[in-house]
Amino acid sequence: MHLILSSILCLVATAAVFATSLFLLPTPVIDSAKQTLRTTSASIIATREQFNTAKQSNDQQPLLDLHICRASLANVSKKPYICDGPAYDDFTTRMLNYANRQDSTTWGRRKFPLPNNTYVFMLGNSHTRQVFNTLLCEYQNVISSSRSYNDSFGASSESTFGFTMSHHFANNATLVTVSNSPLVYNEQQWAKTFENLLDRSLESMDAVIMGRFNHFETTSKYGREITAYSQSHPELFDDSYTSPTIESLAAMYKGPVIAVPMFAPHGQDVAESALRAIHYHQNETLPPRTNIRLVHARKHVEILGECGSDVHSDEPGICRNTGDNHNGGNLREPEAMHRCTGMKGGHPDLVAWDIVEELYDLLE
Repeated sequence: MHLILSSILCLVATAAVFATSLFLLPTPVIDSAKQTLRTTSASIIATREQFNTAKQSNDQQPLLDLHICRASLANVSKKPYICDGPAYDDFTTRMLNYANRQDSTTWGRRKFPLPNNTYVFMLGNSHTRQVFNTLLCEYQNVISSSRSYNDSFGASSESTFGFTMSHHFANNATLVTVSNSPLVYNEQQWAKTFENLLDRSLESMDAVIMGRFNHFETTSKYGREITAYSQSHPELFDDSYTSPTIESLAAMYKGPVIAVPMFAPHGQDVAESALRAIHYHQNETLPPRTNIRLVHARKHVEILGECGSDVHSDEPGICRNTGDNHNGGNLREPEAMHRCTGMKGGHPDLVAWDIVEELYDLLE
């Protein structure tokens, strides 16, 4: 026990010295330094895990006052990615211990998801939707009202299109959410289309959170629907079906931008675009711009595992991790899946908390 405790103190001291040194480094070196710091932090977490196991005999720590989305087959209509079973129980036990060990007094514990009197626009694909649906679930008790907008213009109820909705909170903050919208496939006009839909200018919004947009592929159901939709609404699309990037967003919008890549490794082009935008605006513009942020959706995956699921049914899914048996190859690899939710939460909770912290840092 004393040996484990000594290891923790040593690693913490190392990380503290290293973190202090970041302030002395030139900007190009900081990214590499941060990666080393994350590696050191992961070592601290692993050592803390040993300490907790030895000290508490694997007893789960209390939940404290964390905002966790408790989704069940009974209270969610479309039942997306809800999991149960031993693997999910093991994952959420480790997740909650991990969450309760963090030093922050606000991560996962804010009274409201947005600062007072703010208006935030959040858009992306189904991975982004998992995060904002979780965020709304976590804070459902402080939602004053919600409304939907007709942005599908006659698409059927069976369509894979998402819909635009706004959610007003008790602190006079508003979150507008968009997922899998056909309106993004025109890099030059998408913002104006949403401005008309919402009756609000992009510049008047306090922050924009952007995830990844699905590539346009006619081989997918979504791609085929977009093709049919574009034929009846050609004014909404450009010839290449180009969706916005973090770089193009930052060029047209000067307010705070938060990039949120997919949980899947193949969806990290958003992170690459964000890093290029951050580097450019911090080093090539005057004054330097510091309001572009990147929330790594896979940051916690590296510590806790994948816990992936693609199940939409009346039966709960299994929390799947790398190396699991995937029914003879009939399933995608867990890395490519969405992430389990359920009565004890999941990865989307952690990413939602990260986004909330960035919003408060940027807007308060």
